[in-house]
Amino acid sequence: MSKVLNYKYIIYPFVAIFLGCLAFWYSPPFVPDCFKIESYGKRYELFNLIIGSLVSIMGIYITVSLVAYEFFKQKSGVDFNKSFLINSLSAYYISFSVLTIIVAFLSSIIVPIDNLSANEISIIYFNIFLFVLIISFLIPVAFNLFSSLKPEKLASEEIDKIDSKSIFISNNGISDIDKSAEIFENDHLIKVTNIVIALISVSESIKAQLIIRKTTSKLSNLIIDGKNPKDKEYIIERLITFYIKIIDFALLQPNNAGILRCIWNSIESMYFDLIKKKETSFHYEKFREKFFERYISRLFTHNKEEEIIEGIETVKNIIQNQLISNMSEDKEILHLYGFINDFEPDFKNLDDYSDANIEDSKHWDEITHNTLDLFSIIINKSIAFKNLDLLNKCFEKLDELSFQIYLNEIGKYKSAFLHIKIATIISDYACRAFQKNVFEEGSDAKRILPIHLEMLIKSEVVSARMVLQKYCYLLIYLQKLNKLDRWFLGGIKMNDFMVSEGDLGHIARRCAYTYNQNKITQSCLDDCIETYIILKEYYESHKNDNFDLYMVLKDRLSSILGILLDCNVENESLIERLKTQIESFTPKEDYFLEKLSI
Repeated sequence: MSKVLNYKYIIYPFVAIFLGCLAFWYSPPFVPDCFKIESYGKRYELFNLIIGSLVSIMGIYITVSLVAYEFFKQKSGVDFNKSFLINSLSAYYISFSVLTIIVAFLSSIIVPIDNLSANEISIIYFNIFLFVLIISFLIPVAFNLFSSLKPEKLASEEIDKIDSKSIFISNNGISDIDKSAEIFENDHLIKVTNIVIALISVSESIKAQLIIRKTTSKLSNLIIDGKNPKDKEYIIERLITFYIKIIDFALLQPNNAGILRCIWNSIESMYFDLIKKKETSFHYEKFREKFFERYISRLFTHNKEEEIIEGIETVKNIIQNQLISNMSEDKEILHLYGFINDFEPDFKNLDDYSDANIEDSKHWDEITHNTLDLFSIIINKSIAFKNLDLLNKCFEKLDELSFQIYLNEIGKYKSAFLHIKIATIISDYACRAFQKNVFEEGSDAKRILPIHLEMLIKSEVVSARMVLQKYCYLLIYLQKLNKLDRWFLGGIKMNDFMVSEGDLGHIARRCAYTYNQNKITQSCLDDCIETYIILKEYYESHKNDNFDLYMVLKDRLSSILGILLDCNVENESLIERLKTQIESFTPKEDYFLEKLSI
């Protein structure tokens, strides 16, 4: 049956005309002989007129169609030789016209010159009817043809044809190369890919972007709705191939920013589909594994900084949207139990958990471990390429993500876990950046300490102290690298007015003012003081030219002590400890004298 349908453009018109001939031949005339055909002596000239006119019309129509298809091929990338029949109405029209010419020719032979029967008169009228019909439909058919020769329209039609069956290309057991090639050439997604690439080549960027977005939406729905893991992986591979072909071509073209950003926007929309359907990001695990790093690597290789920034924003939005709009409660996520136990020793794990709990846990891991680790890929490449702007942009977006998590109250322990993880990423990679001399001075590094840390402390968020400690460890490590400067410690003055006290100094001062507010505030102030003491002792044991920084530490401790005394803090042991440390600072003369003796 499928083989028969391959010739439908010939079969259907033939059947229609054949049935018409039978009807006109074996039935009484459908119309009276208004034109006196029976007495008309130039019937053969009439047939010649019909045949000649139709041949001329078909010649012109096909010629114009060929020219139109050639322009279409150049703009769409679809080969005319294999796509001439993409407009079925045009194909039927040509076939119908050719068969009408044949009928007119046969009628001119069959119909005698004299003594016409009623059936023969009917056949003449039937030819006239076919001729008028073809002439009447010439303009609408031509209009339909030219309106259909739009790449974006063809692409939309091909996308609509993609479903859970047509997405799979099967050429198993086909040894004929031509047939195998035809299967691939007629594949809907491959056609769409070719059209997108052709549109990019002729600077039709907007249309190409719309097609990319629609294709992404179609395939993402197939991935989410698919039940078979192997089928999902196959569709993901096809989506990745679709993206990579477009990316590789776009990277070679001028003014390609729109296409490259569209890829990021399309990916973000994929993950937004999960929220609409309340599905887990585990559907896209293989996509995340196999696509992101390839795309990011290509952008770095071609120095596409703005598009990388778009990617950073996209990854941040994906994580943020999933956490805020598509994440279960803390106690429904099995993989979070160990973290909860650290804060609540009496917390009881679920003994009887459901498949939904397992899915929720997979979703949590996919977002908070695997997707969040995409930042690590970008950060590592930024360090390798010594790109300060991209590195700081990653830190900035991570900080914004942490802030949004705090504002949206996604869950006590989910929030705490992510605050700590984000602070760890920033601290660890800042260390590496200073170690690799990507950051040479403190002012090179931006957004190292969360802008909302003070809010975390004030709100008694359980992660506040650990987040602060990550920053404290960073300062201690930078001191050993001799990268610690006034940007971190403060001490910058103008006319004896303190301009900067450093991030840690700011946090310490706020904690000192609100010391009696809560226990977390007290613990955080203890951590600040302990960090200053560790830095002080290191300078004392490693005499160098950093005496000014050494004295800044004294100023910081003195400032804390002054605030505590002004606020009448009743903690004698803390007050005495601060006084002892301040008094133990080595004077300048002794500091350098000890240095010389060493």
